[in-house]
Formats: sequence, C-alpha cells, structure tokens
Amino acid sequence: MSEIASEEKMKENISPLKLPLGDLNSEIIFNNPEEFSEIIEEEKKFWISLSNSFRTAEEKNIYNSIYTNIAFGFIKSLEDILSLWLDEIDSVESLESLESNILNLKESLINIDYPFTFRFVGKKIVEVKSASPKVALYMFYYSCYPKYNMTNEYQKVINLLSITAINKKLTAIQVTYQNHDLERMSANRILSNVEFFAGDKDKLELRKRITDLETELFKVKDEFKESEKEFEEWKRKEKEKYSDWFGEVKNDSKRRAINYLKKALRRKNGYVKSINSFIDESKNSLSESHETVDNAKNVYLSQVELAAAVTYWSEKKDIHGTSKKIGLGVLVLLLLLTASSPLLVSKIVSKIDLPNTALIFELINPLTLITSVLVISLLSFTLRLSSKHYSTQQHLYLEAEERKTMLKTYLALMNEGKLVEQEDRKVALDALFRPAQTGMVADAGNIVPTDSIIRIVEKQSTQARPQ
Repeated sequence: MSEIASEEKMKENISPLKLPLGDLNSEIIFNNPEEFSEIIEEEKKFWISLSNSFRTAEEKNIYNSIYTNIAFGFIKSLEDILSLWLDEIDSVESLESLESNILNLKESLINIDYPFTFRFVGKKIVEVKSASPKVALYMFYYSCYPKYNMTNEYQKVINLLSITAINKKLTAIQVTYQNHDLERMSANRILSNVEFFAGDKDKLELRKRITDLETELFKVKDEFKESEKEFEEWKRKEKEKYSDWFGEVKNDSKRRAINYLKKALRRKNGYVKSINSFIDESKNSLSESHETVDNAKNVYLSQVELAAAVTYWSEKKDIHGTSKKIGLGVLVLLLLLTASSPLLVSKIVSKIDLPNTALIFELINPLTLITSVLVISLLSFTLRLSSKHYSTQQHLYLEAEERKTMLKTYLALMNEGKLVEQEDRKVALDALFRPAQTGMVADAGNIVPTDSIIRIVEKQSTQARPQ
C-alpha cells in the first residue's frame, strides 16, 4: 500500500508541474515538459540577442558579470528542474531531488524579483532592448536587487562596477559604467514607471486572492466541524484502548524495572572495580610522566640556549668575514704602493740635480735611495700589520663557521635522541666549548734594508772625499 501511495504522489507532483514564475511569484502550470522547455528557450534567446548588441570589451564584461552572477543561476535552476522532469522518475529520492530544486527556486524568487521575459517587467525590458540594449541591461540589473539578504553573486557585480573610497584608480569597466550614466538614469525612470503600474495590477490580483482565500477558509471551517465530531468519537475509543493497554504495560514495566535495576547494580560493581584499577595504573603512569616531562623540559631549554648560540656564531662569522675582506683589500693596496714606491720617489726626487761626485756609483741619487728605503720600510711595517689582521680575521672566520656547524650537529643529535648518556654529552660539549684561538703569530723583526743601505751611503761618501 505504501508503494502505491508513493507512486500516486510522484504522478501528482510531476504532471502537471506548478512553478512560481508569474508576477508576484504566482504559480504557472505546465502540462508537459515541452511547454516548460519553450519558456527556457525564450529566456536564453533574449540573453543571446542582448549579448550580440554590445561592441566594446568593457561593455561585454559588464554584460558577462550581470549575466553570470544573476541571470545564469535562475536559468540553470529552470534547466535542472526540466532535466529532472524529463528523466524517468522511478524512486522517492529522484522525486525529492525535483522538489528540492523547486523549493530552492521559490526561495530565490522570494528574495529577488527576477524579471522573466513573460512577466510584466520582463516584457518591458524586452521592448526597451530593441531601442537601447544598455538601458535594458541596467533595468534588469536594478530590478534584481535583493529584497532582504544581499547575495554573494550580486555583491560581486557591485564590487566590479561600483566606485568606493578605497579605489584610488578607476578600472576600465568602472569608467565605462560611469559613462553610462544617462542609460542608468533612463533605466531607473522606466523601471519606476513600470513597477508603479504593475503595483496597481498586483493590488487587484491580491484582492482577488484574498476573496478566494476567504472562500477556502469557510470551506475548511465546515470541514473542520465535521472532522471535530469524528475526532471526539475517535478520541473516546482510543482512550478506552489506552486504559486497557496501560494496565498491561504497567505490570510488565514493573518486572522490567526490577530486572534493569539488578543489571545496573552488577554493572555498577564492575565499573567500581575498573575505576579503582584505573586509578592505581594512573598513579604509576603519572610518576613516569613527570620524569618524561622533566626530561623534555631539559632538552627544550638546552635547544633554546644552543639556538641562541648558533645565532651568535652566525653573526660573528658575518662580522669576521666582512673584516677579512676589508683587510685583504688593504693588503692588496699596500702591495701595489710598495711595488710602485721607488718609481714614485724617483719621479719626485729626480727634480733635484746633484753633481756626479755626489751620486752613489755615479749613478744612484742618495736622496732617492734614502727616501725609497724609508717609504718601503714604512709600507713594509704597514703590510705586516695588514697581513696579521687578515690572518687573524680569516682564522676567526673559520673558527665561527666551525662552531656554528658543531652547534647545529649537536642540536641534530639531541633531536634524534642520540645524546642520551651523560658521557656522550660531555664529549660533545668539551669539543664544542673549547677556548677560541685568535690566530695571532709571534712578532718578528722588521725585514727592511735600512742599515745596509746607510752603510753603503757612508762608504760611498768616504770614497768621494778628496785626498
């Protein structure tokens, strides 16, 4: 019997099909899918024709945004309902799917007065399209403004077209939308007039519906009085049946209650034993957990401290690397100055003419030689300091790199749990925190030819004296 009732219900809901597509969301009856399909095709033709009316890319983008976010959803809902209607509905699930789609369409139409082409406003939009497609598009856009809750799809169109205080620069679509000011004003004016006259028509239709509703209410009232009498008789009989049933159930309930009470007591004793056993086990595991937490705490603190040490040695490495580069540059510069100093000194001192008797070996100017020796001596001392500085910074740079690598290795071993024993940690920490060496070498005497050259000059001067 239930299967027969379900089949009758499916046939009743499928054919004919009632949809709230008319003005004021009044229901339109479609006797077969062909009639409904024609309605959908007319709606598609209108949008295809409207799409072909626009030329510029910005106008097409405005059209696409309004069609995709507003019109497409309603047309898709109609197509889904038609598809379900055309399919062979042979189960309650398929019928419920059809009813769900119809219900979603009704809820959408409550919030948005979609101007279908066969509605009063839709017919006016179709009429205006032949004169100005832009005005028709904006009439559709404004007529679909949500009544109660702003939809995400409509908000997307607003975000695309509207200009807010946040926008610093207008997009091409917003500029086009602003340039359509005349069309938008015309759409508002025409839409206001259409809705004004449509309002009068709706009031007449509403009065007719109220009259029909009153007639239905009176019929329901008469039917309710008859049903009330039948209900009272049914209630009396059911009360007698209930009294007999209650007496039987009461005795049976007492027996069941006693049995349930006995089972509950047995389970209670079992639960008490289980809880006591659990408490004992928890005490033992709690002490173990404290040890685990303490170990984890120590490991964490060690990792935090060593991570700070890694950061310190990384900074030290960068500092020594920069200082090393500066020292190397100064060293190269001093080498170039030392190599070119004799030439520079000779250029300067050669301007002083001396007799051949004052020259060393009658070729070398003693002033040039002395000045060159002094300059080379000073540059040699500076070269030695720069070389020591570079060597020190190079050594400290490598030392910092090595410490950083060792710290990371130590952290990795800690994370992997390989430094468990105290002896393992001691060996790693001794190697890690050994004293740092600066790389400085013992000072040595200056390697300059000053004394030898002075002796040569003195000997040459003695030979040059007249006998």
